[in-house]
Amino acid sequence: MQQLSMDEMKAVELELLKTFDAFCKAHGLRYWLSDGTLIGAMRHKGFIPWDDDVDIQMPKQDYYELVRLVNEGAVIGEHCRLGSPLVKNGTPFHCPFAKLYDTRTTLRQKNLADHLDVDEGVWMDIFPLTGVPDDEGEREALYDWLSENWLRIWLCSYRFNLDCGWKRRIKRLLLYIPARLHGLQYYLDEFERKIASLPSIDETENAIAPAYFTYHLKSGMFTAGTFDTPFEDGIFPAPLEYDWYLTATYGDWRTPPAPEDRGSTHHFEVYWR
Repeated sequence: MQQLSMDEMKAVELELLKTFDAFCKAHGLRYWLSDGTLIGAMRHKGFIPWDDDVDIQMPKQDYYELVRLVNEGAVIGEHCRLGSPLVKNGTPFHCPFAKLYDTRTTLRQKNLADHLDVDEGVWMDIFPLTGVPDDEGEREALYDWLSENWLRIWLCSYRFNLDCGWKRRIKRLLLYIPARLHGLQYYLDEFERKIASLPSIDETENAIAPAYFTYHLKSGMFTAGTFDTPFEDGIFPAPLEYDWYLTATYGDWRTPPAPEDRGSTHHFEVYWR
């Protein structure tokens, strides 16, 4: 098989984004660029040069509608497959959010556990955004639950390693066997039930992307609406309050990191099928 270069991978990801954008417009679904993709749009008018994926967010209710449409037979694109714990296509999946895969490619993650039979390709991450309780105590209890659940998903999905402090080593060791006994699907189902029980971003002052909840967000960062922004040779929606959101998440996002800190956080190889 022929391995994709970084430029080829970005071209496939951009095609995924354009296809997804057309599908969302056709079905009235809301989404916007997020995370490193949003930084890339605002700072570089395209991909961050050393980044290798596309991230978007959807309000929880639009995310669920996307899954419903796919489960009822809607096709996002000719070479696209939606992966999610909620998608009923019989294909194993391992993340508590969705990915849109390009089916012409195959991807091997080096740190996934050997027992996982996951079929992946070049992807675009799709994160649901949900409201959370306005009461600080209830919010903190929710974050603690999400942290524990995510750790168990991680223990079920990735190669076990002890490359961390001794306290975290002990915690991982104590949770490893029970996590494997319950199995990955158990924790993914628990995660989905928890997210379904939470309010929408239109109903609360506070919001999170549950898959990466370490950043405390305000619903107003997203309910204010979107605007069209250039990204490579396309135009895509971005939050009107993008600076508020990116500053809360990354701090000084306008200044690129030092050269030694530039690079992908992923560990994979991608090939044409």
